[in-house]
Amino acid sequence: MPFAYMVVELVTVWGWHLPAARELADGNVVAALVEQAMFLGVGIGLWRASLAAPAAGIAALLLTSMHMTLLGALIGLAPRPLYPMMAMHAPEALGPLADQQLGGVVMLAIGGAAYMAGGLWLLAGMLKERAPA
Repeated sequence: MPFAYMVVELVTVWGWHLPAARELADGNVVAALVEQAMFLGVGIGLWRASLAAPAAGIAALLLTSMHMTLLGALIGLAPRPLYPMMAMHAPEALGPLADQQLGGVVMLAIGGAAYMAGGLWLLAGMLKERAPA
């Protein structure tokens, strides 16, 4: 079951980061609430499934860490703003590209690291259970 949630989480996160979906969520409060509810729902589902089936959960969390890191890197290393509509939200001191790059770094560092830490924590627990006394 963790792999199913991992796929749903991947599609949800990447889907809401498509420029058209991002523009919709930025311009519509209801769409923004749906986006955040979907992120929360699939996140909770993935973590619950991973905790219930640790062996599969380890792989699902580590794969999620990889795709979150990749998305963060793609957003952060893009040579031009991917989300022109975000220019209106960017602080003047940063500008739209720097704001996007900062967002990519946050996604990469926090999003990817959180899932990796969870996968490693589950792995440590499994190894500790199997260690001879």
